[in-house]
Amino acid sequence: MSTRVAVAIGCLVVVRSGLEGAWGAEWGPANGGRPNVILAIADDLGWGEVAFNGTNDVVKTPCLDEMAESGIRFTRFYAATPWCSPTRASVLTGRHPHRYGLVGVSMNLRQEELTVAEALREAGYTTGHFGKWHLARPFSKNINPSLHGFDRWLSTGNNSRRIDPNEYWRDGERAGVIKGSDNQILMDEALGFIREQVKQKRPFLALIWFHTAHWPIGATEEFLALYKDHPELDEGKQMRYADISSMDAEMGRLRRELRELKIADNTLLCFCTDNGMRTRDLREGKLSLYEGGIRVPGLIERPGRVAPWYGRRIT
Repeated sequence: MSTRVAVAIGCLVVVRSGLEGAWGAEWGPANGGRPNVILAIADDLGWGEVAFNGTNDVVKTPCLDEMAESGIRFTRFYAATPWCSPTRASVLTGRHPHRYGLVGVSMNLRQEELTVAEALREAGYTTGHFGKWHLARPFSKNINPSLHGFDRWLSTGNNSRRIDPNEYWRDGERAGVIKGSDNQILMDEALGFIREQVKQKRPFLALIWFHTAHWPIGATEEFLALYKDHPELDEGKQMRYADISSMDAEMGRLRRELRELKIADNTLLCFCTDNGMRTRDLREGKLSLYEGGIRVPGLIERPGRVAPWYGRRIT
């Protein structure tokens, strides 16, 4: 299954339910029966760089592993393209990149394209984007997620350093240097947005687009320590895996928060990545149409709805 097909189908169902009340009160009374939607996307994460796919016994991704067990794991989940920007635009529009003319990196998404954020906003949702945008050149006060249906955002035009980043813009203004770990920073912002919508009893769409594991790689000592006893990993690989584990921890924090807010049962949570990377598991990697470039990790979790398929793999 491709990212554009999975996201387009899921969001079409969401919009229909919001407009017609097709799922009624069983989705939860807090927002009128309309499910929340969270689309989390990693950057340059290979199919074999997560533990739950079963081919890597070194990398530590316990939170994503738990999500894989309690939800649905796609064993053949394909990105729309083998590189960043076109896949991201495909997620937003549900269309193939050649249909909307965005086939390179850092190109502008045409304003006339209908995005899932615009569709859900018409259905009464509040929309937010947090992390890497990569669909605007130049990223600026006038060219940013606001043009495509996002009410709130803390976003970067492209990549970001992992510690004390200064590449972020918040709702049209430069954010300056933000102290801390990049993964934690963007998740802090996303969780603040989610809490606000829960308090106001509004359904929401949150796009959480990590910079992990694209260069420049970086991680705190907490996560580097996980790989110090692996001499088979060079320094670069230890740093990369630590970065991935940092992202995994933030996915765990997100899942815990959804349960503490009592909205997990009313939230469709998706995780994937924008393109593959070269690993020992698949042929080739990023920029290639072989499996290594387009076959990526894919998870969907929806407690109560997905529970009957506990641990199910879909090929």
